[in-house]
Amino acid sequence: MTRTPLEPLLRASLPWLLAVLLLAITAQIAFATTGLLSRPAFLGPHRSMAPWLTGLAGLAAAVALLARDGRVAIGCVAILALLLAEGPLIRSVGLVRSLHAVVALAAFAIALLLLRDRLPRRREAAP
Repeated sequence: MTRTPLEPLLRASLPWLLAVLLLAITAQIAFATTGLLSRPAFLGPHRSMAPWLTGLAGLAAAVALLARDGRVAIGCVAILALLLAEGPLIRSVGLVRSLHAVVALAAFAIALLLLRDRLPRRREAAP
């Protein structure tokens, strides 16, 4: 397969996209936790951030596909599937908080593992 001129740029942008995705998931969890434990006003930003988070996961999946990085594409599609399936599952099952927490932790873990896999490794100094 031939490489497109954008492929190196897209590959270089993947760790940054994954870092932003991880930060967005972390902010989403922080807003929900703060809203449930002490300040209900934080639930508004939590809810309004959900479409942005879904779009960011979709963007990361698209960039990974264009960069021909299968592992990141599969991981981002898994995060996207979790986020898209969460609403209908909560409405049908009714386990709002526990299901919400499981989906958030799964998305966080997937994003963290993908980012860890794409960060450059430190080279050990020769003895």
